[in-house]
Amino acid sequence: MKNLILLLVAALFCMCSTSTPPPCDETTIVLQPFDKFSDAEVLQLQQDMQQHFFPLVKTKIHIKVLKPQKLPKDCLNTAKTRYSADKCLDYLKEQKDEGILIGLTHSDISTAVHGYSDYGILGYASLQNDVCMVSDHRVRNKHDLWKVVCHEFIHAYYNYGHCPNDDPTCIIKDAKGKENLPLKYHLCETCSKKLNGM
Repeated sequence: MKNLILLLVAALFCMCSTSTPPPCDETTIVLQPFDKFSDAEVLQLQQDMQQHFFPLVKTKIHIKVLKPQKLPKDCLNTAKTRYSADKCLDYLKEQKDEGILIGLTHSDISTAVHGYSDYGILGYASLQNDVCMVSDHRVRNKHDLWKVVCHEFIHAYYNYGHCPNDDPTCIIKDAKGKENLPLKYHLCETCSKKLNGM
């Protein structure tokens, strides 16, 4: 009996002294294409995300694609020249059923930022409602679109801000009004550790 207790204590000590990584969480990215965002473009986006982003995080991510919808005219800005990202998020909140819902459009989107009331942007995320809106209207190389989608996903899912190091190669770096996507290709060491719970 005494030997059994010693064995149990030793086993417990070994378990406590071995650092085990935190369990990987799991979520679904739900892609909602709007208007003329084609099946082929959505498929390419999925492949790019799986190849370039999924290996960077411990979170197990599934992708679900919804049937294309028409972006409601109610989501247009006051001038009716482009879509209000805020109104798009409100619309997506009503549609959301699971995971992180990300709207995809070729149309220009805008919000109040950088001292402007209607500033054109690449993407927009809500930290409270797990919804994002992404436009490739200002993306020069469409193969960089996965970086915008994953940037917004990080905001929405991890409730994480911008790269604290302002690393130009980190996909969660604040663009500060400039399309610098070609430089971005990974998560910097600081952001990688924070997002992966290390």
